[in-house]
Amino acid sequence: MHDQAYAGLMQVERELGAQVKAVECTDASMYVDTMQSLCDAGYQLICCDTFSLADALATVAPMYPDVHFMILDTVVDGSNVASFT
Repeated sequence: MHDQAYAGLMQVERELGAQVKAVECTDASMYVDTMQSLCDAGYQLICCDTFSLADALATVAPMYPDVHFMILDTVVDGSNVASFT
């Protein structure tokens, strides 16, 4: 996990009291399953901190229209996806 993204996540937990979970995938084959697991666990916002997650996000986001997603450094189209470039 990128240090700045992790620090921001911990700040959200500390200052806003949000339940957070940091997950680091060791292989691209884990991306879709990991995102689906987080959605199924009830997380309402999934933050993707690298453009390499774009394809997995484009697959998962339409399957979970009530979950919000964000991704950094690229654009993924979707009504429930915020892209930050």
